Amino acid sequence: AVTTYTSSISSQPRGIAFDSSGNLYAITWGTGILYRVAPGGGSVTTIASGFVSAQGVAVDSSGNVYVCDVNGNVFKNPVGAGAKIPFVTGLGILYNMVVKGGDLYVTNYSGVKKITNLAGTPILSDYATGAASASGLAFDSSGNLFISTEGGNLYKVAANATIPAAATLINSGLNSEALTIDASDNLYLSTFGSTIRKLAPSGTGTATSIATGLNLTFGLAVDASGNVYVSDNGGNSIVKVTATIVATNQ
Repeated sequence: AVTTYTSSISSQPRGIAFDSSGNLYAITWGTGILYRVAPGGGSVTTIASGFVSAQGVAVDSSGNVYVCDVNGNVFKNPVGAGAKIPFVTGLGILYNMVVKGGDLYVTNYSGVKKITNLAGTPILSDYATGAASASGLAFDSSGNLFISTEGGNLYKVAANATIPAAATLINSGLNSEALTIDASDNLYLSTFGSTIRKLAPSGTGTATSIATGLNLTFGLAVDASGNVYVSDNGGNSIVKVTATIVATNQ
């Protein structure tokens, strides 16, 4: 089932991410506002504003929120500060971000950059290359990185790969803006269209549609129960897709 999680988001929500307390953060493209949605789709609070062409959002284990934009900037919003602090610049066209192991990973349209030392002066390095038009990214429980692209390709960087690594093409024809992975390692992809699709943990095979009738889907997040949350960019809302049967295509 597809239900509205919150409609109190103004002007084209893009990236979304949960913190460890179940708050959902959303950044908007049109108004450049970072919102926090209380657990269960409760009250919506403005955390920071003034972003321009913002796309992705991520939250670290301390509750600091990061926002990236298509102008190559990453901003840090320290927990409780309500501030928009420049963190890293000059990275090219940025799309989505994820935090793993205390480090920040971001797609920059040609691959994935890694940003370490989040508590101090950030250190930037290449993590994955060769994924043209990289947009979405997510790690599975084994530490493998999956990268989706606007060109419809899906790439993988194995957990034991020598970094920086050339990403390996494992699927195509998917046309994805964002990507997330649930606790069972199933992959979910948004299309910037009307559907959300699901792939088995291998990332190969045919994707199954789990939600239709949406309006310019973009950001994705998943909770511990396997429910998928989608920023419905055209509908100015966040929708919830109730957990479905695990995909069996391998």
